[in-house]
Amino acid sequence: MAPWRRPHPVPGDVILRFVYAGLVLLTAAMAALRPGFAYAVAWMGFIGVLLLAYATRMLFVGVFVNDEGMLIRAFWRSTVIPWRQVSGIRAEPSSIRTFLWQTNPALWVSTGPVALESPLVRGGSWLAPSFGGFGRMGRVHLAAETFDALLRDLESELAKRRVTT
Repeated sequence: MAPWRRPHPVPGDVILRFVYAGLVLLTAAMAALRPGFAYAVAWMGFIGVLLLAYATRMLFVGVFVNDEGMLIRAFWRSTVIPWRQVSGIRAEPSSIRTFLWQTNPALWVSTGPVALESPLVRGGSWLAPSFGGFGRMGRVHLAAETFDALLRDLESELAKRRVTT
């Protein structure tokens, strides 16, 4: 099996999450030097480790392709779709409502009657609250130009695969 290739760059906000986790851990380390802060240090360290684990997982969230198909890797699960089952790739409103109940376009992959929503979202911000609970965490917000280029690349990849199969 060929290795998976990410057709989009890792967005800066994913890397920024490492900075936030590092700042929390640094603050916990600095507070550890002061007497009487053991309880606060323990909580800050715990939160820092959780943020670091979240940021690490977010590095692997996205859409990946290889010769055999597409891998849609969300925060909690991954789905492999062979090219022969992909009937279309499109941008449609996300199923997740964000700040002021707006929806940003997400990348959807059609497999016949079923469409799978990827964690990739056009524009927006990961800082804006999303309503839907922990099952909805792990969205990757791409710049509009990057998202549109990714959509074009995936559509051409799909067209190329249809010709060869």
